Amino acid sequence: MSEVSASGKSTRPAAGDVSKMDLYWYQEIVAPVLVVLLGAVIYFGWQNRDEYPITPEWGTGYWLGITGGVMFLMIFLYPLRKKARWLRNMGSVKVWFNCHMLAGLLAPTIIFYHSNFQLGAVNSNIALYSMILVVISGLIGRYIYAQIHYGLFGKHADLSELTAISEATRGQLGDAFGIAPVLEKVLEQFEHKVLDKPRNLTHSVARKLMIGVTTWATYLTLRRRIRPLIAARARQKNWDQAQERAFYRTTCHTMAIHLATIRKIAVLNFYERLFAGWHMIHVVFFTLLILSGLIHVLAVHMY
Repeated sequence: MSEVSASGKSTRPAAGDVSKMDLYWYQEIVAPVLVVLLGAVIYFGWQNRDEYPITPEWGTGYWLGITGGVMFLMIFLYPLRKKARWLRNMGSVKVWFNCHMLAGLLAPTIIFYHSNFQLGAVNSNIALYSMILVVISGLIGRYIYAQIHYGLFGKHADLSELTAISEATRGQLGDAFGIAPVLEKVLEQFEHKVLDKPRNLTHSVARKLMIGVTTWATYLTLRRRIRPLIAARARQKNWDQAQERAFYRTTCHTMAIHLATIRKIAVLNFYERLFAGWHMIHVVFFTLLILSGLIHVLAVHMY
């Protein structure tokens, strides 16, 4: 296991590949930021729908509809990339998945502008409601996907590998502090709270809903309690302030990875089963969207 040094370097190799849980900051915020930006664009369009009227039947509105419809069809390329052998050498799955998610957010934004944020004929309303269902389902699926993978862009998480990572980070903290009883008690309480078998279904659901809050509360408690320990070590080893701060940052980072790994272990099986059920529902919604969209396009051009 790696020992945490004052410079933030590891002196021994870790048993688990901790880097898989060590996500870059942009991997955590890029999707939420994009959703917020597109939400702002949609809100602006809705607020100004009377000031800048767009007619779906012709002009800009018509071509926005064509663009949004084609983009929705392009979403099919991601599952096709995973199934079709002749597409497997055309870019990585990660790139295709990113494009799949981007198209899934841009397409409905364009369609909202195409409809000028107003309802129309029955066939167009069905297509619009189907699209909204697909978007909501996609956002839910995005969250579930991240719970069973190493972040939104990583590989599928494996229980044995997660266990190795948790042991590696626990070892790093042990090398750094002993582990100090004050830290050991907090870590044990957290692990029992999230990993012990739930008493009943209600307890299980409550744990899943609160596990994020529990993880953050534990992390903040540990951050507070390691400060005097690090200060004492700094005096013992004659570290300057820069070394003490580096050791503190590195230790907090290790604790965050350890707690996030334990959390993923606790929810992995639950979200794997949830993802399988979600995928079937999402396919139904998307199929309904494609059929209603095709009927809408035919109705527009035939009548």
